[in-house]
Amino acid sequence: MAATTSSKTCDPKYFLLFTTILSGFLVLGKSHIFDVYELKIRGIKNSCNYDLMMVRMLNVEVRIAVTQDSDNIVRLADELIHLDDWSSREVMLKKSLQDPNCKIYVAEVDGKIVGFIETHVFLDFVEGAPIAIIQNVIIEENYRKLGIGSKLLQRVIEEAEKLNAVEIHVWTEFDNQQAIRFYTKHGFKKRALLLERETWVLSTYI
Repeated sequence: MAATTSSKTCDPKYFLLFTTILSGFLVLGKSHIFDVYELKIRGIKNSCNYDLMMVRMLNVEVRIAVTQDSDNIVRLADELIHLDDWSSREVMLKKSLQDPNCKIYVAEVDGKIVGFIETHVFLDFVEGAPIAIIQNVIIEENYRKLGIGSKLLQRVIEEAEKLNAVEIHVWTEFDNQQAIRFYTKHGFKKRALLLERETWVLSTYI
């Protein structure tokens, strides 16, 4: 991760990326604070072996998402953040699937989509290399703790390596202990603090 100033303010690239990706879901007057976790790509070892052994017991396939998967992806997304009106989410998903810097991978069990992971890769000239960021990981409730999340994460790590990304970043809430254990188990380390300021500009992205 790039060095920051002596005042230890959060790296501005987090704010720029967060604004670019998530602005379709913004509402006025709220702010949140998240921990940011980072995985260094170079020299990592596969820490997912046990989970991947579990997932082999299921008929799980991980593949790149296509337009025909949209309904299932939107349905799963509502398990994380409930929206009464899915229209804005559907618009953002369509744009994401067309964005060459965004990749969404789905996990299928016996042909049913039960989870997905969304990742973005951007160029960081300070690092002198691409950096990947995990935006969302969602597994259907009945299929959790079966190693499916680990298989999705392993696919993202492999693809990041192919793109010569030197780091993978992800953020989560302070009290989301399940997510923190999941990421740290796979080699992520707490590196920074992400500050979020939500706005009202939802309509400009529809």
